Amino acid sequence: MNVKLWKGSRNDLSDPIETIMENRGVEDYKTYMNLDDSCLNSPWELDNMEDAVRLLNKHIWNKSIISILVDCDVDGFTSASMMFQYLKTIGYFGKINVLHHSGKEHGLSKEIEVPPETTLLIIPDAGSNDVEQCKELRDKGIDILILDHHICDRENPYAVIVNNQNGTYPNKELSGAGVVYKFLQAVDEYNWTDVADRYLDLVAVGNIGDVMDMHSHETKRLCTKGLARIVNPMICAIVEANSFNIKGDPTINDIQFYIVPMMNALIRVGSSEQKKRMFRAMVGEEQTFQYTPTRGKNAGVTIDETLAQHVARECSSCKYQQNKMRDKAIPELQEAIKRNGADKSKVLFCDSTGVLDSRLTGVVAIKLAEMYSRPCVLLRDFADEPDVYGGSMRNPDGSPIEDFKKFLTNTGDFESVSGHENAAGVRIKKENIFKAITDCDELLKDTVMDNATVCDFVFDYDQLGIVLIKKMHEMQKVWAPGIPEPLFLIQKIPLTHDNCKPMGKNGNMWRFSDEEKGIDFVCFTDNDRMIGWINNDFYGGQEEKYINAVCRLSLNQYGNKVTPQAQIVDFEVI
Repeated sequence: MNVKLWKGSRNDLSDPIETIMENRGVEDYKTYMNLDDSCLNSPWELDNMEDAVRLLNKHIWNKSIISILVDCDVDGFTSASMMFQYLKTIGYFGKINVLHHSGKEHGLSKEIEVPPETTLLIIPDAGSNDVEQCKELRDKGIDILILDHHICDRENPYAVIVNNQNGTYPNKELSGAGVVYKFLQAVDEYNWTDVADRYLDLVAVGNIGDVMDMHSHETKRLCTKGLARIVNPMICAIVEANSFNIKGDPTINDIQFYIVPMMNALIRVGSSEQKKRMFRAMVGEEQTFQYTPTRGKNAGVTIDETLAQHVARECSSCKYQQNKMRDKAIPELQEAIKRNGADKSKVLFCDSTGVLDSRLTGVVAIKLAEMYSRPCVLLRDFADEPDVYGGSMRNPDGSPIEDFKKFLTNTGDFESVSGHENAAGVRIKKENIFKAITDCDELLKDTVMDNATVCDFVFDYDQLGIVLIKKMHEMQKVWAPGIPEPLFLIQKIPLTHDNCKPMGKNGNMWRFSDEEKGIDFVCFTDNDRMIGWINNDFYGGQEEKYINAVCRLSLNQYGNKVTPQAQIVDFEVI
């Protein structure tokens, strides 16, 4: 078990909240935990905002034909649906075309055909760097409005661009949905309307879906406001489908770990019709479907379901399908990695051509990165560019490389690395692959590529009490991207045969109960190593055994019973 404390951590249990927030770089944690609207910036601080508002108003007044491009991720869907709903809500009765990608492309990719009758094209969450495509459309007389948050690598004079990465706007941690919201706020102010705040739940989901750093007070405040009032029927239906895992109002972590993955699965592996249905559900369209459950209290009974409920089931089905595709491909990729000795390099380079659906490179790249405890660059052939590999890179938690995007870019070996610091798309000429591997090895020759689990505290079992667990439970709404939930290394935990019991209908989850402390230690099916040790070794030999365990602390509510709980993440027998 490889564990380390947060860099500079005081390991101070006398004020655990202050220690945790200090570890995460939050200096005034009391202010951070009580944010109000005073931390929100004016939308007019964004470059080109007035030009953008005037452009939209011109086309509203002219009853123009407007096309909206839906970028193919959760942020893209939330951004586009906000724009679409806003136009409908303010009474725009002109024609609106909604454009979708067929695969996992972004922006004005080659497959996107803008209807020739379009006079205004709105591109939320993409488009800043699509210079040639914008020029071609502008030459045809189409105005282009881009509401984006990706770094602009090139000048694009053919569109009106509102992008928080440009200029002096103070918050660089707004996603596309955040930029669209700020634009709609400005339109509201300019036109004396009050509509934008209706979509704060979508603002929250979009920012969480794009893993925006919640150190930003503005981004955190918008997410908190949005999750306090979820009204979008699509989001409500997916939350309801996850009611077993989500108790009460969803937290940021609930959205990140349960809602976003289901939506992303449909976007990745769903059909074009399914993606269009999800967008229709997000903009509030209504349709009734008939469904006959095969299990549960309504098994065998045909019932009616709304469009949103139908799409939520499709999301669940796509998630299951995606996981099957992922799990089928990984053993074959592992065999190739072993055969080629790729796991001996500091960065794991792997060719997935012919093994993995191109839509799943990111999903599988992070899985391989976690399995091999090193950053992964998962590549595939481009059908239309035979000399180039495309793909995804992922950097696992605990990696010694803080910004993998910057690291790869600085090698000079890649044609492009586009996306977030540790999750991005890549393009590289095939002739440069060996050089890239060699350069990465040289740059990291003195670096140990072994991802450590980073904990906030290390203490002995006799120091664990219910008060600490309750404090952690009360902070559930604080944890977010950039402000992760704390982990605790608890040493010398005593386990006896009679206080260990299986849970779940299959008996493959376990609970260790300390009745004196009133605390349960639990391990779930995703902790294969712990489950294997219990099933194969725990009951042999001496009655009492001791472990050190990395745990999350919270309260578990089942029915009317609330139990302090420590969820085991990793462990070692001592």
